[in-house]
Amino acid sequence: MQAAPRLDARGGQPVVTPAEARQARAALKKSASSSAVVGTTSFAVVGSSGNLIRGRGAVSATKYGAGQYQVLFNRNVTRSAYLATIGTDQQCCVPPAGEISVAPRLDTPNAVFIQTYDSTGVPADRPFHLAVFS
Repeated sequence: MQAAPRLDARGGQPVVTPAEARQARAALKKSASSSAVVGTTSFAVVGSSGNLIRGRGAVSATKYGAGQYQVLFNRNVTRSAYLATIGTDQQCCVPPAGEISVAPRLDTPNAVFIQTYDSTGVPADRPFHLAVFS
């Protein structure tokens, strides 16, 4: 069972819990460097239920509420460029129609916040692909 979204007044993102902050710090400590490495590309493929299917540099994915996700990386991604698209979590098929937005995760330098919508702009669970370029 998913907890109710913990919305923050800053940008509509859920508030970072102390447990999530500890997880983010632990992921950075496991990395060789906590700073962005120029020329590095990380990615994640995430299912509509928030499961991390595969990725490079991606540590975990979390689903907060309707269409709200966080992807945690093993490096600092604050000065990176983010590219996200509605994708598929299967080895075939056309992904569902929809829209997606991406932003730095509040108070978490190694995470990205993703919001997915249906084709009418209503928040909806959608699988997605995310690339992070430094």
